[in-house]
Amino acid sequence: MVSRRTRTILIVAGIAVVGVGALAVTGEAVAQARIEDRMSSLSAGFPGMSVEPAGGSALGQVLSGHVQVRLTATDAALADIAACRIDQQLTVHAMPDGLVVGTERTLRGMTVPVEVLLVPHRTSDGWTLTADSVSVAGISLPAERVLTALGGDDGLGRRLLDGIPLSAGSLAVEQVDFRAGAVEVTVSAPTDRSSGSGSALGRVRDCLDTASED
Repeated sequence: MVSRRTRTILIVAGIAVVGVGALAVTGEAVAQARIEDRMSSLSAGFPGMSVEPAGGSALGQVLSGHVQVRLTATDAALADIAACRIDQQLTVHAMPDGLVVGTERTLRGMTVPVEVLLVPHRTSDGWTLTADSVSVAGISLPAERVLTALGGDDGLGRRLLDGIPLSAGSLAVEQVDFRAGAVEVTVSAPTDRSSGSGSALGRVRDCLDTASED
């Protein structure tokens, strides 16, 4: 027969377990709401971009100070972002191998179409997109020779050869995946919401806002 003291201990323990469980569920719900708010702040001002959670427990992520999210951008969104970052009108097509970026360059007085295949590379400093191959007027040529010759005064060719960093401000890129028509980027972002004013991300957002008003 269970003594009164033992019964009391069991009851108290049961109440404690239920209480802790309720707190955990409540904390997870609050954390999830905070993550959803953070995702909204990341996608705001970027048409054609969607955001979804990519990490584990919402509460664990919030307590760590960072959340993992997956950003998906369409070709149109990528073209707008690229134009704002490089200040040029570009065509952008995502494919399983990487990103095909199209532009026009002047060669011996003639304007010719140029397509560059950018592939993701992970280095000690993070992820970059680097020129892998180049097509000029439909003819495949060595990337370094062509981009050096067609680089222009803006230094775009050199930047494509050196690699374009994908991280922006406080966002740390952890994984990059390409598929037909879109790119998926998994990033780690601080849970604290900020406007990003003055950062690379903030400048791109401001650029897109200005372009939509024109």
